[in-house]
Amino acid sequence: MLMAQKLAKSLALGVGVSSGCNLLAALHVQESLGGDAVVVTVFPDDNKKYLSTDLLHEEPVRPEYLSSDVELISVAPLPPSCASCWAVRQVEPGDATDGP
Repeated sequence: MLMAQKLAKSLALGVGVSSGCNLLAALHVQESLGGDAVVVTVFPDDNKKYLSTDLLHEEPVRPEYLSSDVELISVAPLPPSCASCWAVRQVEPGDATDGP
């Protein structure tokens, strides 16, 4: 819950509790694989269904929680990387790129 709150406050990402958990799990895997490892996760939910729950309330922080040690700096979308993504990409006139 704390990481979902942190994602909302720090990066303006309205995600749910499972997304916060996914990020913590990805960070744990990345730490176990080493600093050069690249780990990807998915945020499968949004926070709409949680608006009337404890997600919006102050949550107590305990020393064993990982979210306190995580600093969220930025977020950026990745460019399309699959053939179906290119199929829906709008091609401008004169654009020589019509596929991956």
